[in-house]
Amino acid sequence: MRSSFRYEIKGLVQGVGFRPFVYTLADKFKLVGEIYNDDEGVKLNFSGDETSFLAFEKELYEKLPALARIDELKKIKLDKLYEKLEIIASKRATKQAPILPDYALCDDCLREFYDSANPRYKYPFINCTNCGPRFSIIKALPYDRANTTMNEFKMCEFCGGEYKDPLNRRYHAEPISCPNCGPKLYLKDKFGKVLASKNEAAKEAATLINEGKILAIKGLGGFHLVCDATNEAAVCELRARKHRPSKPFALMSKNLENARKIAQISEAEARLLSSNLKPIVLLEAKNGSNIAKSVAPNLNKLGVMLAFSGIHLLLFDHLEHDIIATSANISGEVVIKDERELREKLGNVIDFYLDHDREIYSPSDDSIAFCVGDEVIFTRTSRGLNPNFIHTNFKQKGTFLALGAELKSSFCIYKDGLLMVSPYIGDLKNVATFDRFKDIFTLFETTYNLKTEKVIADLHPNFLNIKWAKDQGFELVYLQHHYAHLLSVIFENDLADKKYLGFCFDGTGYG
Repeated sequence: MRSSFRYEIKGLVQGVGFRPFVYTLADKFKLVGEIYNDDEGVKLNFSGDETSFLAFEKELYEKLPALARIDELKKIKLDKLYEKLEIIASKRATKQAPILPDYALCDDCLREFYDSANPRYKYPFINCTNCGPRFSIIKALPYDRANTTMNEFKMCEFCGGEYKDPLNRRYHAEPISCPNCGPKLYLKDKFGKVLASKNEAAKEAATLINEGKILAIKGLGGFHLVCDATNEAAVCELRARKHRPSKPFALMSKNLENARKIAQISEAEARLLSSNLKPIVLLEAKNGSNIAKSVAPNLNKLGVMLAFSGIHLLLFDHLEHDIIATSANISGEVVIKDERELREKLGNVIDFYLDHDREIYSPSDDSIAFCVGDEVIFTRTSRGLNPNFIHTNFKQKGTFLALGAELKSSFCIYKDGLLMVSPYIGDLKNVATFDRFKDIFTLFETTYNLKTEKVIADLHPNFLNIKWAKDQGFELVYLQHHYAHLLSVIFENDLADKKYLGFCFDGTGYG
C-alpha cells in the first residue's frame, strides 16, 4: 500500500550535493515526490511503499555525501500522493540553514584536473558539490548562485547542463564554471598592470617565484605571500619587508609525497594533511631537507599544508620547490582579500601578484592543527571548519551572543538550541580586524534575522568587543574567563548534570 511522508532535515545539507544524493536514493527505492531547499535545510515530500521508506532512511544515513551532516530529521505523515520525482525551486522559511566553510579540492576534481581529456583539465577554479568555496562567496541564504559572488559569471551551456542534472555531482554546485564561462587568473605587477592572463599567468608567476621574487597569490579566502621556501635570500628578504624577524612561516607542498621530504609525518598527520580540510599541520622538521633555515628559526617544527585548490596545483606544475604560503596581511590584521587593499598595504612587500576576478565576499584564514598520537588538536579554526553550526539538546529559547576574547578572537551565537560558531577573526585591538568582527557578526545577524537578547562578556573592562556591545545597547552578562574555560570543558564532555571538581590554569587575564 502506498503512503506519503514529509521529511524535514536540518544540518549540513545545502551546497554539499545532498539533494542529488537524495534524488538518486529515492529513484533507487521507487519513491516519488518533491525535494527542495529552504532557509531551514532540506524538505522531502515522498510517496511510496512502506518497505521502500525504511530502506531509503537506512541508506540516507549510511551513504551521506562527504560534506553532508544530518543533525535533525523529522518525519511527518502526509495525505497527498505524489506521481513523479523532482527537485523543485528553493522556498523561504525561518532562516536556520548553516553557512558552510570553504573546502579543499576533492579527489574527483583532482582526477579531472589532471585528465587531459576532461573539459576542466588544468582549470584553476575547478570544484563540485563536494569541494570549493562556500563562506568566501556567500552573500545571503538560501545558498543559491544568485546569492553568491559567482552571480557575476553566466554559466555556459556545458556547465548549465551539469548544474541542472540531478544525477551529476555538480548539480546546483553554485561556484560551477569552466574555462569558457568562469573566473580568470591575472598576473600583475605591484602597480596593477596586467602582465599575463589565464593559465599563462600562473606559469609566469611560478617562473618569478623560481627566480627568487616575492608574490601575493589570491586563493579561496584571501591572498598568501609566497616565495621559494628553499631560497634563503628570498625568505630573509620577505622577513625584512614584512618586519617579521622570527615568527615561523607556513609552507605549502604540492602533495603528501613532497611533504614527506621535508617533515616527519605519522599516519594520523598524513590523514589530516590529505583531508578535505587541508589545514596547516605542525610537523617535526626532517634533518637535511632543502628548506631554508630562516623559514622557522631555532625551531624543529614546520607548519605545512598541501595545495588545496586548482590555483595552487596549477602553480606547482611550474614550481621547482615548496613555497612559503603565509597570510598576506599587516601583522595583527586580517588576511587581505582584494587587490586594492593589497597594493595599498603590502605594495612595498610584494614584487608581483597573481589575482583572479571571483570576488571574495568574506575572507578566511587557513586552519592550524597538530596531532598527539591519533588525536587532532586545532589551534585555529577557519577554512574547512568554521563557520560551524552545532545542534544541542538545550531547551532554552532565545538569542544570545558570546563575545569571546579580544585576542585570537571569534564569537558564538546561541539561538533556540543551535550554536553558530564564527570563523577565526584575529586580534581585535587592530582596527581592520575589529571591522571584520563587526562585518561577520552583521552577516550572521542579517542572514538569520537575529535579535540579540543578551550578550555574554568577559569581566575585562577594556575589551573593544565589550565596548561595542555596550554601544549597541545590548544587555550584558559578565562571566570570568577562567570559569568560561571550565564551562567549555563541561560542555565538551557532557558533564552539565554531573558533580565535578574543576581546575583552570591560565597564564594571563583580568581577575
